[in-house]
Amino acid sequence: MFRASATRQPVQFKKRTVPIKCRVLIKSLVLLLLLNLSGCSGLSSNDNASLRGTYWKLTEIFGVPVETDDAEKQAYLQLTGSGQVAGHSGCNQLFGQYQLQDSIIYFTRMASTRMACIGQADEVEGYMLEMLKEPKLWIIKGQSLVFFNNEQEVIARFKSVH
Repeated sequence: MFRASATRQPVQFKKRTVPIKCRVLIKSLVLLLLLNLSGCSGLSSNDNASLRGTYWKLTEIFGVPVETDDAEKQAYLQLTGSGQVAGHSGCNQLFGQYQLQDSIIYFTRMASTRMACIGQADEVEGYMLEMLKEPKLWIIKGQSLVFFNNEQEVIARFKSVH
């Protein structure tokens, strides 16, 4: 027979935390599932541009549309098969490395030229450099490359040019 004891302490359970990589992977899988369920998956994989070897023109960053008629000030990224990234921030040349882990991209060892920027070019460059700092989820649908933060919010959109 069991007796209740007044001195008995409640059981304390350890709080388990999920490692950040697992959380990001879970969020990316949920995001991919949501995109498939919402009808965004109407393209076959043959219709999608390749992440590597494609000129990715920046069209939106942190909700701000990016438009320029000046090809020399066009913000873009190009990723190689050997883990190198090159591009333009809208004002300065960018270069560095990247790593892929599932649907997460990490930009590392990034550097840029240091020309003075004014107007929209300065604003776009600030956003672009900020965007490259943190790992992000990525997805390609058709000719569009989209980067998401850990909260699955769109942080940048790129369009395949060639």
